[in-house]
This record gives sequence, structure tokens and C-alpha cells, in this order.
Amino acid sequence: LKIPAIYQNRRNQKYLKLLWEGGKIMTDTITIELTNEHRAQAYIFAKNQKTPDRAKEVYENTLAIVAIKNLLDNLGINNDLSQGFSWNFLGQQIGNIADLYLPDFDGFVECRVIHKTESKCHIPQDIQSDDKLGYLFVELDETYKTAEILGFIEQVSVSELPRSYFQSLDRFLENLESRPVNISELVKRHLETI
Repeated sequence: LKIPAIYQNRRNQKYLKLLWEGGKIMTDTITIELTNEHRAQAYIFAKNQKTPDRAKEVYENTLAIVAIKNLLDNLGINNDLSQGFSWNFLGQQIGNIADLYLPDFDGFVECRVIHKTESKCHIPQDIQSDDKLGYLFVELDETYKTAEILGFIEQVSVSELPRSYFQSLDRFLENLESRPVNISELVKRHLETI
């Protein structure tokens, strides 16, 4: 096996070589550094919330989203924060949403936070959908300086998912590779580079 064609990008070859060996991601998890800029953005969203619990939830969701965005950027997978419900004020008010839009696949991934002390990840019923491209699970360190991307699952129909059910990040990439690509988005992006 080799790196799927949609992930090949000269800019990211060095990063990919660190992750891939024999068609598989070399590590079970991937650690992403969270910057002061990431934490500042999370704070901006959190301070608009009505309760401390809700503010913490929005803060952590925002960090999980930027961690997944960072990974996808490094893999050359097109994504758009501005299209997510979690990146606008109304979306932050109505639910525990942590979505990231992937235009090439015309769909969303859900970025769920799980804490180091938790054996299960809570998944609100209102975000469970067959329309999602999948769910990625992110463990934030206590200081919010790093995020560890733990795994993936394609569909969820339970409110609590044990860590043992998380599938490898390879499975996430294979899942994307098997989905139809939004050709109009790819052509648009290609024309923008000309």
C-alpha cells in the first residue's frame, strides 16, 4: 500500500513520511501542539457563554477542532472552519457541537473531546448523524498545550463510547478514500491555483 493519492502533496511529504510506513500510520495516536493563538480563539468563543460549564465545553471543543484542522492541513486534506456550526455564535449557543467541514467530501467530521481520566467519550444524541464523515476523538492535556488525536469511528448510535471502540487513524483515511469526492470543489480549488 502507499499513501492514497488525495493525501499526496509535495508540501507535506516530509510530514507524511514521519506518519506513514507501509501504507499505515506509524503511531496509534498523533500529538498536535496547541498554540497561544489557538487558546486565544477558544477563549473568545468561551467568554460569550452564559455558564462556566458551557464556557469550558466551548473552549475545549474549539481546541479539539483546531487540532483536527492542524492534522488535516498537514495531510493536505482541504477543510473549512467557517462552514462549521461550532464556528459561529448561534451554533455555539444551541448545542455541544464540534464540527469541521471537509469541502472535497461535502461533509462534516465531528471532533469530540475526551479527558485523560475518562474511559468513555460522551456523544450528544443531537450530533449523532449518518450524514457525518465520522467522529475523531481528541484528548487535551490539562494545560491545553497539546492535543492527542486518539482515533476515529465512522458512525455512532450511543451516547457514551468506550475508548476501546476507537478505530485507528488509518481507518479514518481509508473511510475518506472510499467516499465520493466533490468534483466541483476540487476544480474550483485547482482553478484558484492557476
